[in-house]
Amino acid sequence: MNYDTSKDSSAKSNSFSLFVAYIRFIICSSLDSLKIKYQEKMMRKRSSVFTTNVSLLPEEILCLILSWLEEKYLLRCKSVCKVWHDVIVKNKQFIDIHAIHNGRRFHNSCKLRRPLMMIYLGDDAILNDTELKLKKKFRRLSHSCTGLLVEGLTKKAFTTTTDIYRIRNPTTKRILDLPRPREKVFSMSVFLHSSTSSFYVISLNRDEELIVKLEVIDLGGQSNDPCPEIDLSWRNLNIPGFDKAINDGPEKYYRTSFISEDGILFMFPIGSSNPATILCVDLVQEVCTIVNAPEGISCGLSGVRIQLWRGKLTIASVSEEKLNVWVLEDYKKHKWSDKVIPLPFLNQNPHMKNLIPELHQGDEEDFLVYLDDYNVGGQDYRHVYKLDSKVLSHGPTPPISMPATFVSVKGMRAIPEVER
Repeated sequence: MNYDTSKDSSAKSNSFSLFVAYIRFIICSSLDSLKIKYQEKMMRKRSSVFTTNVSLLPEEILCLILSWLEEKYLLRCKSVCKVWHDVIVKNKQFIDIHAIHNGRRFHNSCKLRRPLMMIYLGDDAILNDTELKLKKKFRRLSHSCTGLLVEGLTKKAFTTTTDIYRIRNPTTKRILDLPRPREKVFSMSVFLHSSTSSFYVISLNRDEELIVKLEVIDLGGQSNDPCPEIDLSWRNLNIPGFDKAINDGPEKYYRTSFISEDGILFMFPIGSSNPATILCVDLVQEVCTIVNAPEGISCGLSGVRIQLWRGKLTIASVSEEKLNVWVLEDYKKHKWSDKVIPLPFLNQNPHMKNLIPELHQGDEEDFLVYLDDYNVGGQDYRHVYKLDSKVLSHGPTPPISMPATFVSVKGMRAIPEVER
C-alpha cells in the first residue's frame, strides 16, 4: 500500500503554523502585560514625585499661594490632592489669609461695602449673583467682611422677622441655626474679634417698654466640625453704663450704625440738633465708653455721613468744594483726627454739591463713591473719585456684594437641596 506523504506534510505545516501563532500570542500578551505594568509603574512614580513635591512645599508657602485665588478656583483645587484639600478646608491660617486677600479684591473692585448693620426687607433680596438669592423666605439681615450672613425667616415680604435666625456662608453653602432670642430683635449681626479669632453674633433687642438690651453668642473660632455646640445659647450683656446711657439718658432713642472688625459697636442718637454723644461698646471686653462728637458736629443731622473707613469710625460733611473728615483714632482716649479732601470737580457737577460721598479703602488708593444714581439707557451709574490720582469717573452702579470666604464655625451644616 502506498503512503500519501502530501497529507502528512500538510498536517505538519498546519501544526507548525498553529505553534507559531501560539508563540506569537504568548509573546504579544507578555509584551502587552509588560507595557501595562510599565505604564502603571510610571504613573505611580509620577504620583509619588508629585505628592512628594507637594509635601515638601512648606505649608506656609502653599497657604500664601492658594490664598490669592478666588473661591471658584479654590473649589477645583480641593480635588488636586489630600494636602491641598486639607489646606483649603481645614487650615485656619489659610482661611484667615484668604479672607484678607479676598476682602481687598472686594474693596478694589469698587463693590460698595455697606455698614455691617444692614436691614433689607423683602424675600427677594439678591446678593452679588443670582445663585445667592435668598430662598425659603429667609432674608438677609446683615453681613460683615467675614463673609458670613445673618438671615431671618419672614412671614411675607416687608414684615418683621420671626424669632428664627441662622448664619449662612454663601460660598460653602453651609448654615448654622441660631437659638431663639429672648426678646424682640431689631438688629442682629456677626463679627470676628481679631485678638481672639472667635466669631460672635450680637443681637440688639427691645422689650415691650422699649428698653434696649444686648445679647451675644460666642460661636468660637474656625471649625469644620458638623456637630453643633450643645450649650449654644444667648447671653445677656450687662455692660456698666450702657443701660443708663441708652435707656435713661437725654438722647433716649438711638439708631444702631456700625460694628467694627474689632467688635466695637457704635450707636448714635436720632434727630438731635445738639452735639452728639457716641456710644462705643466693646462687645468682647464688655465695656461702654461715651465719646463726644467733634465740636460743631451733630450726628443727628442730615448734613453728615457716619461710616467706617479703614476700620475706624468716620464722620464726614461737605462745605463749599471740600470734604471735611473726622476720624475717631482712639475712642478710649477720645482722640479725633481731621482731614480736608478737596473736591475740585463740584463746579462742573453742581448736582453733586449737596451729596456726601462714601469713603472706601482700595489696594492702590482710596476713593469716594457718590450715591447719585442716574439712568442712561436703562443702566444706573454712579461717580467714583480716586483720592491720589484725582480722577473722577463714572460707571454702572455696583451690586450689593460681600467677600467670599471658606469660613466655617462649629455646627455648620449643608444647606438643603431645596434651598440651593
